[in-house]
Amino acid sequence: LTETIVFILSERANLQAASELEKSVNRALSKLNSRSHIRKQLFDVQLSPIAPTLKIEQDQFVYILAELFSNAAEAITDMEISPDRAITFELSPDWEKGRANIVIRNPIARPCPFELPSLFKPFVTEYGARKQLGLGLPTVFSILDRHDASIELVELRDASDLMYFEARLAIPCGDPASAGT
Repeated sequence: LTETIVFILSERANLQAASELEKSVNRALSKLNSRSHIRKQLFDVQLSPIAPTLKIEQDQFVYILAELFSNAAEAITDMEISPDRAITFELSPDWEKGRANIVIRNPIARPCPFELPSLFKPFVTEYGARKQLGLGLPTVFSILDRHDASIELVELRDASDLMYFEARLAIPCGDPASAGT
Protein backbone atom coordinates (compact mmCIF):
# COMPACT_ATOMS: atom_id res chain seq x y z
CA LEU A 1 0.00 0.00 0.00
CA THR A 2 2.83 2.41 0.83
CA GLU A 3 4.44 1.79 -2.56
CA THR A 4 1.12 2.50 -4.30
CA ILE A 5 0.59 5.76 -2.40
CA VAL A 6 4.15 6.93 -3.12
CA PHE A 7 3.80 6.21 -6.84
CA ILE A 8 0.32 7.72 -7.22
CA LEU A 9 1.13 10.91 -5.31
CA SER A 10 4.66 11.41 -6.61
CA GLU A 11 5.28 14.67 -8.39
CA ARG A 12 8.81 13.76 -9.45
CA ALA A 13 9.63 15.03 -12.90
CA ASN A 14 10.10 12.48 -15.63
CA LEU A 15 13.78 11.65 -15.29
CA GLN A 16 13.76 9.51 -18.46
CA ALA A 17 15.68 6.80 -16.61
CA ALA A 18 16.22 3.83 -18.89
CA SER A 19 14.62 0.48 -18.09
CA GLU A 20 15.80 -2.87 -19.32
CA LEU A 21 12.68 -4.57 -20.61
CA GLU A 22 13.47 -8.25 -20.04
CA LYS A 23 14.83 -7.58 -16.55
CA SER A 24 11.73 -5.53 -15.67
CA VAL A 25 9.33 -8.21 -16.94
CA ASN A 26 11.11 -10.89 -14.92
CA ARG A 27 11.12 -8.71 -11.79
CA ALA A 28 7.39 -8.01 -12.21
CA LEU A 29 6.58 -11.71 -12.62
CA SER A 30 8.68 -12.58 -9.55
CA LYS A 31 6.98 -9.82 -7.55
CA LEU A 32 3.59 -11.10 -8.63
CA ASN A 33 4.50 -14.68 -7.74
CA SER A 34 5.72 -13.73 -4.25
CA ARG A 35 2.73 -11.46 -3.63
CA SER A 36 -0.07 -13.71 -4.83
CA HIS A 37 1.50 -17.06 -5.81
CA ILE A 38 0.39 -16.64 -9.42
CA ARG A 39 2.39 -18.96 -11.61
CA LYS A 40 4.69 -17.54 -14.29
CA GLN A 41 3.38 -20.31 -16.54
CA LEU A 42 0.17 -18.32 -17.03
CA PHE A 43 2.20 -15.83 -19.06
CA ASP A 44 3.54 -16.03 -22.60
CA VAL A 45 6.14 -13.27 -22.95
CA GLN A 46 7.09 -12.32 -26.51
CA LEU A 47 9.82 -9.72 -26.95
CA SER A 48 11.04 -8.30 -30.24
CA PRO A 49 14.48 -9.46 -31.43
CA ILE A 50 15.85 -5.98 -30.70
CA ALA A 51 14.40 -4.95 -27.35
CA PRO A 52 14.36 -1.20 -26.90
CA THR A 53 15.57 0.62 -23.83
CA LEU A 54 12.48 2.20 -22.34
CA LYS A 55 12.60 5.78 -21.11
CA ILE A 56 10.88 5.10 -17.82
CA GLU A 57 12.24 4.60 -14.32
CA GLN A 58 12.67 0.87 -13.74
CA ASP A 59 11.03 0.48 -10.31
CA GLN A 60 7.96 2.33 -11.53
CA PHE A 61 7.88 0.25 -14.71
CA VAL A 62 8.09 -2.96 -12.66
CA TYR A 63 5.16 -1.68 -10.57
CA ILE A 64 3.14 -1.03 -13.76
CA LEU A 65 3.81 -4.51 -15.11
CA ALA A 66 3.08 -6.23 -11.79
CA GLU A 67 -0.26 -4.39 -11.51
CA LEU A 68 -1.29 -5.18 -15.08
CA PHE A 69 -0.16 -8.82 -14.75
CA SER A 70 -2.06 -9.13 -11.47
CA ASN A 71 -5.24 -7.69 -13.01
CA ALA A 72 -4.89 -10.06 -15.97
CA ALA A 73 -4.39 -13.10 -13.73
CA GLU A 74 -7.34 -12.19 -11.50
CA ALA A 75 -9.59 -11.87 -14.54
CA ILE A 76 -8.96 -15.48 -15.52
CA THR A 77 -9.01 -17.18 -12.11
CA ASP A 78 -12.46 -18.62 -12.74
CA MET A 79 -11.62 -19.92 -16.22
CA GLU A 80 -10.21 -23.17 -17.52
CA ILE A 81 -6.69 -22.25 -18.64
CA SER A 82 -5.24 -23.86 -21.75
CA PRO A 83 -2.10 -23.00 -23.73
CA ASP A 84 -4.10 -21.03 -26.30
CA ARG A 85 -5.71 -18.99 -23.52
CA ALA A 86 -2.57 -17.78 -21.73
CA ILE A 87 -1.92 -14.17 -20.76
CA THR A 88 0.34 -12.74 -23.44
CA PHE A 89 2.86 -9.93 -23.26
CA GLU A 90 3.94 -8.60 -26.64
CA LEU A 91 6.35 -5.81 -27.41
CA SER A 92 6.82 -4.15 -30.76
CA PRO A 93 9.03 -1.07 -31.06
CA ASP A 94 7.90 1.76 -33.29
CA TRP A 95 11.33 3.27 -33.94
CA GLU A 96 9.95 6.08 -36.14
CA LYS A 97 7.75 7.38 -33.32
CA GLY A 98 10.30 6.60 -30.59
CA ARG A 99 7.78 4.41 -28.77
CA ALA A 100 7.62 0.85 -27.55
CA ASN A 101 4.14 -0.61 -27.94
CA ILE A 102 3.30 -3.19 -25.32
CA VAL A 103 0.12 -5.26 -25.31
CA ILE A 104 -0.88 -7.41 -22.35
CA ARG A 105 -3.76 -9.61 -23.49
CA ASN A 106 -5.73 -11.98 -21.34
CA PRO A 107 -8.79 -14.14 -21.78
CA ILE A 108 -11.93 -13.18 -19.90
CA ALA A 109 -15.13 -15.07 -19.17
CA ARG A 110 -17.43 -12.04 -19.25
CA PRO A 111 -17.27 -8.33 -20.06
CA CYS A 112 -15.99 -5.90 -17.47
CA PRO A 113 -18.90 -4.60 -15.35
CA PHE A 114 -17.41 -1.09 -15.37
CA GLU A 115 -16.90 1.44 -18.16
CA LEU A 116 -13.26 0.90 -19.14
CA PRO A 117 -12.11 4.57 -18.85
CA SER A 118 -13.52 4.68 -15.29
CA LEU A 119 -11.02 2.00 -14.22
CA PHE A 120 -8.35 4.72 -14.07
CA LYS A 121 -10.24 6.50 -11.29
CA PRO A 122 -9.52 5.55 -7.66
CA PHE A 123 -11.86 3.17 -5.83
CA VAL A 124 -13.98 2.23 -8.86
CA THR A 125 -13.53 -1.47 -8.26
CA GLU A 126 -14.81 -2.94 -5.05
CA TYR A 127 -12.94 -3.85 -1.91
CA GLY A 128 -13.76 -7.54 -1.92
CA ALA A 129 -12.61 -10.92 -0.74
CA ARG A 130 -9.22 -10.38 -2.39
CA LYS A 131 -8.64 -7.21 -0.33
CA GLN A 132 -8.17 -4.96 -3.36
CA LEU A 133 -8.33 -1.21 -2.79
CA GLY A 134 -8.99 -0.10 -6.36
CA LEU A 135 -5.81 1.99 -6.62
CA GLY A 136 -3.76 -0.18 -9.01
CA LEU A 137 -4.88 1.21 -12.37
CA PRO A 138 -5.03 4.84 -11.17
CA THR A 139 -1.43 4.44 -10.04
CA VAL A 140 -0.44 2.88 -13.38
CA PHE A 141 -2.08 5.81 -15.18
CA SER A 142 -0.27 8.37 -12.97
CA ILE A 143 3.13 6.80 -13.58
CA LEU A 144 2.61 6.55 -17.33
CA ASP A 145 1.36 10.14 -17.52
CA ARG A 146 4.53 11.38 -15.79
CA HIS A 147 6.67 9.50 -18.31
CA ASP A 148 4.90 10.82 -21.46
CA ALA A 149 3.45 7.34 -21.97
CA SER A 150 -0.12 6.17 -22.46
CA ILE A 151 -2.42 3.24 -21.80
CA GLU A 152 -5.66 2.11 -23.39
CA LEU A 153 -7.96 -0.67 -22.17
CA VAL A 154 -9.93 -2.64 -24.75
CA GLU A 155 -12.30 -5.62 -24.72
CA LEU A 156 -12.63 -7.69 -27.87
CA ARG A 157 -13.79 -11.02 -29.29
CA ASP A 158 -11.84 -13.18 -31.68
CA ALA A 159 -13.18 -15.16 -34.66
CA SER A 160 -14.07 -18.05 -32.32
CA ASP A 161 -16.19 -15.67 -30.17
CA LEU A 162 -13.70 -15.91 -27.28
CA MET A 163 -13.42 -12.73 -25.22
CA TYR A 164 -10.18 -10.95 -24.40
CA PHE A 165 -9.09 -7.89 -22.45
CA GLU A 166 -6.11 -5.86 -23.63
CA ALA A 167 -3.99 -3.25 -21.90
CA ARG A 168 -2.16 -1.34 -24.65
CA LEU A 169 0.79 0.77 -23.56
CA ALA A 170 2.95 3.16 -25.56
CA ILE A 171 6.20 4.12 -23.78
CA PRO A 172 9.01 6.35 -25.08
CA CYS A 173 12.09 4.36 -26.01
CA GLY A 174 15.60 4.86 -27.33
CA ASP A 175 16.48 4.50 -31.00
CA PRO A 176 17.81 1.20 -32.40
CA ALA A 177 21.44 2.29 -32.03
CA SER A 178 20.98 2.60 -28.25
CA ALA A 179 18.77 -0.47 -27.84
CA GLY A 180 19.97 -3.59 -26.06
CA THR A 181 19.88 -6.98 -27.71
